[in-house]
Amino acid sequence: MKNIFLAIIVLFLFQQVTCQQKPEDYLKAMSQLQMENYDSSLHYFNKAIAVNSSDYTAIFNRGMLYYAMSEFPAASKDFRLVNKRFPGKASLMLSKTEAKLNHLDIAIKYLREHLESNYKIPELWNGRSFGGKRSGIVQTK
Repeated sequence: MKNIFLAIIVLFLFQQVTCQQKPEDYLKAMSQLQMENYDSSLHYFNKAIAVNSSDYTAIFNRGMLYYAMSEFPAASKDFRLVNKRFPGKASLMLSKTEAKLNHLDIAIKYLREHLESNYKIPELWNGRSFGGKRSGIVQTK
């Protein structure tokens, strides 16, 4: 399941069209996340966001981290910030987070928003991770 989150984070990062170099704290956060040092990763994400509160990539990835840590209210807050700036970008994760919080009507709203957005996971992926193992993210047929 942790590989699923890392795959989503990687997809999100590659979608960014930016030439700016990421600050050291952000890179440390991503490094700690890959090593599954979640508390340390959260510390560095918080530092990176404190330096640049409009770094929506860092905010989204911190939301993914909160989700992985089952801190769903905090995850929802981060995903809402991203979705406000980039409508539809965090809708899928908002849907999943709100479902975990048992807010089913809100989860359905965000799932519909995701399906109407330009940020869908490519159908070519067809529910498989890059290593060919079943990820469970996308179910198509």
